[in-house]
Amino acid sequence: MIGRFITTLFFLFLTATMYCQGFQFGAGLDYNTQNMDELKVLMDETFDVVSNDFPLQRTRNYPASYGYSVTAGLTPKTNFTVGIIYTWNSTDSKIDYNDNLHEIEFQHNISANTLGLTGTWRLNVEEKHQINYYFGFEGHFIMTKLNIGSMLILDDTRDANEFDFKGRSIALKPYVLVSGRLFSNFFLELKGGYLFDTEGKVFVDGNKDLFLVDSGGNTIRSNWSGLRLGLGLSFKISTRNTE
Repeated sequence: MIGRFITTLFFLFLTATMYCQGFQFGAGLDYNTQNMDELKVLMDETFDVVSNDFPLQRTRNYPASYGYSVTAGLTPKTNFTVGIIYTWNSTDSKIDYNDNLHEIEFQHNISANTLGLTGTWRLNVEEKHQINYYFGFEGHFIMTKLNIGSMLILDDTRDANEFDFKGRSIALKPYVLVSGRLFSNFFLELKGGYLFDTEGKVFVDGNKDLFLVDSGGNTIRSNWSGLRLGLGLSFKISTRNTE
């Protein structure tokens, strides 16, 4: 279904290029922070229980991470661009313990595939600038995947378990962007913004009626809200005599 939707958008994009002043494609690397407070609490509860018997160590707890983004846009007006954007991001949390007889590991791996719409306004409206400044908004549909795994090796006994979860949410990101011409139609772009996530509930993969809960029975939500910084390269073509 998602593939059909993307294919439809692609053909609509090609059709729309005939009626716009230009179009562009871009790709970039992103530095992301994410909130994940409720999932951090869940890992803290695991730590508190198991650390009564073993001196566990916190290796990671949903640190800032790197991802990537791909965009395609149209310019119906000289100072305005609308387009679609795809992004991917992941992070994790881990606690473990290891000695000669025992090995214990608890780990969360979480990733987000997002598909969204973006609108960007150029602030300096004069044409043919080498450096341009923009303000924009992105609306995202976030598809979250969460894997929770544990491994216990006690003496000669080994026990490993994995559980898969999913989540869905909507997010909004305002941002600013600085674009500088490298050569010809290629531009280097620096982008900064903040993502506001609506925090979707995390449910068992294959059963949307079973949710991940904490020790108090409260439903756990993923929260991708956080700082977004990006460095990218874009290719822009004017189909009319504009910039």
